[in-house]
Amino acid sequence: MGSLKNRLSRLEDRAQGILAEPGDANRRQFLSRALDAMAHVKRSSIDPEQWRYSVEKLRQESPAIVAAYVCVLRDQEHEDEARAREILEQRARDESVDLDALEKLMDAFAGLASRARAERRYGA
Repeated sequence: MGSLKNRLSRLEDRAQGILAEPGDANRRQFLSRALDAMAHVKRSSIDPEQWRYSVEKLRQESPAIVAAYVCVLRDQEHEDEARAREILEQRARDESVDLDALEKLMDAFAGLASRARAERRYGA
C-alpha cells in the first residue's frame, strides 16, 4: 500500500502546481474531483460498504463527477470504465450537458496522470 500512497502523493503534488495556476476554475475543480475519485476507487477494497466505490452509485452523481470517475477508471484500465462511460453519456443527455466539454476536462486529467508517471519513471 506504500507505493499507492506515494503515487497518490506525487500526483497530488503535481496537481497542486496545476491547480494553483491561474486559469479555468472548472478545470481546477475537475482535476480536484478526479483526484478524489482516484482515492475513492483505490480505497474501495478497504472502505465500509456504505462508502465503497461502485459503478452503479455513479447513476446518482452529476455528469461532471461521473466524468471524473471515467477518466480515473480509464487511467487505471479498470473493468468498470465502459459501464461508467455509458452512465456518463446517459447522465449528460438527462441534464443536457455538453459531453465534449467534459471530454476536454478528462483529457486534462489524462495529461496530468501521464506527466506524473513520466516523472516517477524518469525521476524528474
